[in-house]
Amino acid sequence: MSVAGRLLVRLISYVVYGILAAVTILFLIGDVSSLKYLGGLFGLFLLERLIYFKKAEKSLARLPADRVNTAKFLSPASLGILEWALDRSTLAKGNLYLYAVSKLARRDEIQEGLLRMDIKPQDLIAQVDGYLGKSLSVKKEKIELLKQIENLVLAAFYHALKTGNYQIEPKDIFSGLSAVGDETIPRILKLFDVDENDLENALIFSRFKSAFSGLKRMPASLAG
Repeated sequence: MSVAGRLLVRLISYVVYGILAAVTILFLIGDVSSLKYLGGLFGLFLLERLIYFKKAEKSLARLPADRVNTAKFLSPASLGILEWALDRSTLAKGNLYLYAVSKLARRDEIQEGLLRMDIKPQDLIAQVDGYLGKSLSVKKEKIELLKQIENLVLAAFYHALKTGNYQIEPKDIFSGLSAVGDETIPRILKLFDVDENDLENALIFSRFKSAFSGLKRMPASLAG
């Protein structure tokens, strides 16, 4: 789907959900019993959509034995990052993988992992953006860009399986970037004296630290 097509679909989705939310509230506060029940059904539907808002279409915990479509295991955040990188490399040219790194390096969980390796996120972003500027003269065909996305998703998929994730998270994409064969990314990591194992270990630690932080915020009777 084209950039304009995705924007149009997203806009229509937001409008539909907004209208449905407004109708749900009106039905629930109204005096007609039948409409109240209908409003309740709409409310349950919206609640379900909210619960699964940050989840992938399918879970890696229920991986089928036959061939799989790895894109269905992407979290919405991961899908958004890939779409953003694809749009930028399509419209403005440049290295798709570097666009992905630039976007990922601005996320809190990635920055936490970088800081554990004594890398200032701003320094990494500056290096990536510098190399990205040099790549703007390179324009790839759409089919080549989609192949790059496919390779990155596959690398992230295997990383998510390896680390026991239930879906392909942005951290998996970040780790997967070192396995796609792009020569620029290892060159940038080398500037910061970082190898693939260092990166993977730091991101895994930040993942579990986030989980433990959530546990600490639980009531003492639940956290143990």
